[in-house]
Amino acid sequence: MTYRIGIWRFCAWFIGLSIGLPLLFEALRSFAGLDLASSGASILPMMIASMQEGSAFARTERRRPGNAEAWRFAVSLTALGAGLTVVTATASVLLVPSAMALAAGMSVGAVAMIAGVVIVLYLGLARIFFGLGARSRMKVIEQDPADGER
Repeated sequence: MTYRIGIWRFCAWFIGLSIGLPLLFEALRSFAGLDLASSGASILPMMIASMQEGSAFARTERRRPGNAEAWRFAVSLTALGAGLTVVTATASVLLVPSAMALAAGMSVGAVAMIAGVVIVLYLGLARIFFGLGARSRMKVIEQDPADGER
């Protein structure tokens, strides 16, 4: 059996969290006075979507990925996550006036440096959380071998 990344599943988790978390944080700030927004929240979509893919891998393959295999998936998830980040960032700049003002003041070098840092960060997160998702699912499968069987 050869596992293939669930592109639509990853995109749904990533985009859903990329849009949903800021809305949730804004609602909490407005209604409860809690300000949970931080730059750290921007990495949550990659962490959670990668963990879900690792879990799906273990559920399908009934094993944890090998190191080289996990890195291969991490590279693919990083490319997909970076592409989705470009799409969501572009949409933000076009739809949110304050984001447009911020982007207008940035040089090409600054954007390139930020993109490089994000890609390296995404690669590390994808590798770690893909493996964690697979490991967590395998623990469940060991306790209940019927888990995830079709």
